[in-house]
Amino acid sequence: MIKFFVAGLPRAMSVSKTIVAGNRRFQKRANNEWALQVGYAGRAVAPAAPMKGALSFAAHFLVPKPKSARKVDTQPVKRPDLDNLIHKLTDQWNGVFYEDDSQIVRIVATKNYATLAVPGVTIIVEEIGAEIVPLPVGESASAEGARCGGWRGRGSDPCPES
Repeated sequence: MIKFFVAGLPRAMSVSKTIVAGNRRFQKRANNEWALQVGYAGRAVAPAAPMKGALSFAAHFLVPKPKSARKVDTQPVKRPDLDNLIHKLTDQWNGVFYEDDSQIVRIVATKNYATLAVPGVTIIVEEIGAEIVPLPVGESASAEGARCGGWRGRGSDPCPES
């Protein structure tokens, strides 16, 4: 298992842009300081060889609570977007933590206020192995829907009683 914390103000990762010049295409990459800081911290704790097999990737972000936020505001529902915070993190460690980020079969990401803690991110990468357990059926799924593979159609029931 790899686990580390990087202190700092979480920022959304920049997306590379394609520049077309004649018949040629070039990738323009603009990393921000935060992306470089997280990348270097990860490489400092990297295993000797990339992990193999199915992996779980977790990123837990702590962002500062703005002074303009009300006391009743307990969750950071403003920018940066959680998906933009995690967007490029998994790509950064191809060949470092794992051979390829396609090995990641489970992602857990959270964004909370750093009310009592330092802003930053905790990254956890671990091998899952064969014990992957499917997530439970949500409360909105009916027993019939679960019995019929989650299908919830209209009209007649395509999954009659057995």
